[in-house]
Amino acid sequence: MIDIKKISEVPTPAGAFAKLGLNQGIFKRLAPLTGPGFWAIKYVVQVGDYEYNGAIFAPGDQLYNLKGERINSSHPDWQDTLDRKETECCSLFWHILKVIGKHINKETKFLQMKNTPANSFKEWASQFTDVLFGKELNIPVDVFIENSVNKKDGKTYKTLPQVFYEGEFICPQTNDTWTPKIDPVNGLTYINERGELHPFKRSVKYIESEKYTINLNGQNTPNTVKTTTAPTNTGNSTATAGTWDLF
Repeated sequence: MIDIKKISEVPTPAGAFAKLGLNQGIFKRLAPLTGPGFWAIKYVVQVGDYEYNGAIFAPGDQLYNLKGERINSSHPDWQDTLDRKETECCSLFWHILKVIGKHINKETKFLQMKNTPANSFKEWASQFTDVLFGKELNIPVDVFIENSVNKKDGKTYKTLPQVFYEGEFICPQTNDTWTPKIDPVNGLTYINERGELHPFKRSVKYIESEKYTINLNGQNTPNTVKTTTAPTNTGNSTATAGTWDLF
């Protein structure tokens, strides 16, 4: 049984194509994705002229435990590993739903659906995809784009993040000019003229990884990002990048 209360509600720490880091985009759609031996939720964000796909895969019959071992249901760590994976999937999906929920008819009762008991991520998430399947949502968002290396051909592609624990990657679109700041201690942050921080941030470990190739001496620093929709925060510390209220 998934402990719904453990689902994370708190942030962890232009052109034709997207650039690495903060971009403006349009959340297009989400839908279930199925195939032999797997079930996933696919989500699509358009940046410029290109659509970027992400997917949240429900746990299968083999998982990796915290030691990096590939295990099955006969392993003593199986239940703890399964519970952790199920909760990670739910947290990632809820991160996305918080952005699109307020644009959807209140009658869908997302808050009640969120707290519905379920035995698995697939069971819990299916109630949302049943409501949203086939809908073209077209919701303005800020989105974080990273590198992904294809293990088959070794080529690097830009993609949506597939995990939540490295930091937020989607939020309601903001109206501001965000300047990236690279710091050898604090990593990557975005700041506006009022000194407010964008919700997107990444650690030094992250920006030194293949997901975000950038030099800490200031070379190859991403360009200033200009966002253009209605302002959503007038505070003096951290910009919330739009309301998280579902309704």
